[in-house]
Amino acid sequence: MTELSHAGAIVRYGAFDLTLAFANASPKDGRFAPLVRVLRNLESSLSIRADLEEAKQAIEACQFLPTDETTGKPTEAGHIFMEAVFVHALMLYCRAVHSSTKARHKIDVLVSFTAEEKTLHTAVTALRDSVVAHYGRGDSQFGGSMESRPCCAA
Repeated sequence: MTELSHAGAIVRYGAFDLTLAFANASPKDGRFAPLVRVLRNLESSLSIRADLEEAKQAIEACQFLPTDETTGKPTEAGHIFMEAVFVHALMLYCRAVHSSTKARHKIDVLVSFTAEEKTLHTAVTALRDSVVAHYGRGDSQFGGSMESRPCCAA
């Protein structure tokens, strides 16, 4: 809470959550519709950005995974951590740009993607949809079956 004094009067003010203030307002209500849409899009954009930043941090953290001192390659534990971090980053990315819920509006980021980025986006979301979120071996994804990889074999 902050105080502001002017001409002998003290005014106290603090943070005000406009999203919460308009949480029950309908986007169809003509009085508030433009404001509600802007607030919900802003809230969604900030949430999407947070997911994408965390996904980036997860991928960057892979450089610190345990490695074998002689070969420099990831240890068995390193492979397991890498797989977990990769799935975490994949899910965050897809939640940010592929999925939508009542709680968070989907923002169409694909309009700003290059053709190559759209191709990669399609491959990444297909990996999430066909291997991670729903059982699939991933035979057609990124070099073959997930089960054939050292970190995934039974």
